[in-house]
Amino acid sequence: LDQASGFFLGPQAGEVEVTVLDGRRCKLSLSHQMRLREVKDLIRLQLQVPTGQQRLLFRGRDLTKTDEPDPRWGSLGVPFGEALQLVIVMYETGPASAPSVRSLKFDLTWTAIPTRLRHGKITTHHLNGSCLVLDRNGRWLQAVDFQQRSYPGILHGGHSSIRSPKQSLTVDTAALPGDVRYLFFTLSGFAPGGVTL
Repeated sequence: LDQASGFFLGPQAGEVEVTVLDGRRCKLSLSHQMRLREVKDLIRLQLQVPTGQQRLLFRGRDLTKTDEPDPRWGSLGVPFGEALQLVIVMYETGPASAPSVRSLKFDLTWTAIPTRLRHGKITTHHLNGSCLVLDRNGRWLQAVDFQQRSYPGILHGGHSSIRSPKQSLTVDTAALPGDVRYLFFTLSGFAPGGVTL
């Protein structure tokens, strides 16, 4: 870090990759002088995510939470060539959000395709509705799914069945512990590979 400028030393321009949990990604050509709002606008153009719903994480640190409202890219400590995770905020609770959301309910359904097993039994592939719970620093707290069905303020409806391929997740935001900041809702294969937090 250059003490005079507050910027990390190295090239003044370069690329970073932005990835979303759903698999979308893009590369951005940036300079140290660009403002964070300009970077978020590039993401809006390439990934069609409104700037107000963007949270950029680098190594677990939320780049949108700084003392300066619109810092220059070079002051954020992200070397060129690195990857950022884009979190898309659907709802936000707390004093800064207006109006606040008191409860959420997700009814998750999918089309179950019957498959005949070798011994003749018919089954379907099931998906799993999950709520990933993180603290204000982006650290993992808990996953709520059909196996771990509850967490304070969050309830999972349980297993799906061959006749009823659905699950539900209910959240009472007022009952969430104070250290909970982020909730991510997914519908995926159970314990999918390649997802890291």
